[in-house]
Amino acid sequence: TLLGKKHIENPTDSKKYSAFKHFSRYVRPGAVRVGATFANGKSSVGGKSEYDTHRSLNVSAYLHETDRAFTVVLVNMTASDEPVTVRLPDTMRVERLQTHVTSSSLSFARQPDLALSDGKLSLTAPAYAVLTLHGGIGGSSAD
Repeated sequence: TLLGKKHIENPTDSKKYSAFKHFSRYVRPGAVRVGATFANGKSSVGGKSEYDTHRSLNVSAYLHETDRAFTVVLVNMTASDEPVTVRLPDTMRVERLQTHVTSSSLSFARQPDLALSDGKLSLTAPAYAVLTLHGGIGGSSAD
């Protein structure tokens, strides 16, 4: 379940609830999952294999053509901060990405927008965290 007994009175204190919001807030009906990989060509890195998603950094990406929105969700299941480089195809024309983080100290906390340079940006995914990057295609960050 998303909520434990201690979160019934205040469900927004639940980390599971906050992690769920990374998908439910920005991956809206009509969005399609698109290919997203790390330099190794896989959607996870750091585990014993590409299927070891419990001990790795994982990525998924979604495109909503009608809303002209693009979303990347990174789930860092490792005990260390992990550097990440995001590269978007030239056809995406995304200038800025909104950023939200859920970690041991933050719950779906809005972070400063990240600007892309030549279709790419570098960032750090905190240890044991969920990080969402969301932007409008062909313009500034979408809401």
